[in-house]
Amino acid sequence: MTRLIFISLILFSTISLSQNRRGSLKINNTTKKQDAVFKELKDNNDSNKLMYVAFQKNLMETLTKEHLDILRNSTINDTLVISLDLTLNKKGIITNQYLKDSGNNTLFTDTEVTVKNLTSSKFYIDKTIKKNRSYFYINYDLLFTWTDKNKLNLSPIPFETKYTIPRQYIIKNNPKRINLVFKECTDTQDVKLCFYNTIQEAIFLQLQNVNKAILLHDANDNILSVFINIYANKEDLLLKDISFPNNITSDKIIQDYNSLFKDKTLAHLSKIMPNNLNYYSSEFNVFFKLDTLEDGTLKIDKLPFDYTQKFYRNKTGTTRKNTPPIHPNCVNLDNNTAQLNCLDNTLKRLINRQFRVPENDNSNSSNMDERFILKLFVNKEGIIDVLSAYGEKKIENLEQVISIIQGIPKMTPAKDQKGNPAISFLRLPFRLVYD
Repeated sequence: MTRLIFISLILFSTISLSQNRRGSLKINNTTKKQDAVFKELKDNNDSNKLMYVAFQKNLMETLTKEHLDILRNSTINDTLVISLDLTLNKKGIITNQYLKDSGNNTLFTDTEVTVKNLTSSKFYIDKTIKKNRSYFYINYDLLFTWTDKNKLNLSPIPFETKYTIPRQYIIKNNPKRINLVFKECTDTQDVKLCFYNTIQEAIFLQLQNVNKAILLHDANDNILSVFINIYANKEDLLLKDISFPNNITSDKIIQDYNSLFKDKTLAHLSKIMPNNLNYYSSEFNVFFKLDTLEDGTLKIDKLPFDYTQKFYRNKTGTTRKNTPPIHPNCVNLDNNTAQLNCLDNTLKRLINRQFRVPENDNSNSSNMDERFILKLFVNKEGIIDVLSAYGEKKIENLEQVISIIQGIPKMTPAKDQKGNPAISFLRLPFRLVYD
């Protein structure tokens, strides 16, 4: 029996090739109902706020310089979130306690900073829930900000403050995603690095003529990353497409994508590929660092291929300029999200229904659990194909999955803002488990 575990389909726009994300978390302490309060506050209507303030104040007084050094690494955009979790028994005695950062990492394993040391009060359990449970819980997200640029001292953020922990993005390049390079680089010691540096230099020269404000707008923490996506037909290696992110910078400076490849010949790297995969491809980010000098000019530095970009932002998604492609099973849906979800579910059902485990496979073998990542695209005629495919183990299984995707009937292509047919890219990560 084949069991499929899928991660949702992603429609590419400014999606980079490797992003580890932490979902945004909305904090609102005022809406939390605590199971217990300090005994001296049991009749106080502001008990929730007063407990928050007490824990916050006592924590600040307990922290040492060494603790502050640890907390600086947990700060997001100058805001520090410390989650306080208590478990109490029926007698109001603390049985478990945790202090964690916004990434759910436990803080302070020493004995000096413990929740028990943050209060000398005894707890009063809410009578309305006491009869039905054995354990009770108190949870606050204690909010702080740094009072100075060097982050030496903390200042409390009020109880009423609502805060959204920004989503974390980590962007880094994967060398395995580069299978198509310039032929001139194949004689160098590091072929992929040569390819990266050549493209980076071409973009670098164009950036010199871009308005400073535009570049800084597109950067995150003064790091500008441009996502490069190149693919070519396996038979003739003629360049088929190169795409950049849908941001202001690329719209301004890149009028003709193929101009970067003028007078250059493409070559594929020697590797085993599925026989029915029609394309070689390369995808990676090109990184630049932006610094504003004292005279107001903008300095642009090139960053290496192995640079890792980390940044936070509250925005939970990317505004899509194009509508997604529409599968015949997904007509008459009223919005882009519904269309994309329907296409996602349709692909899942097709692979689940049509995939056949090879007869010579042993169900007890360790290679019966495989992860796949498919990069798909739908052309302007609505024909879907596999742009790149990554499988952990058996190339035969990868070929079978590609064949299933290539057998999907013609779809309605994506449309741009003007309603014209447009190419769309999709990414489908999933896992096949054979039971």
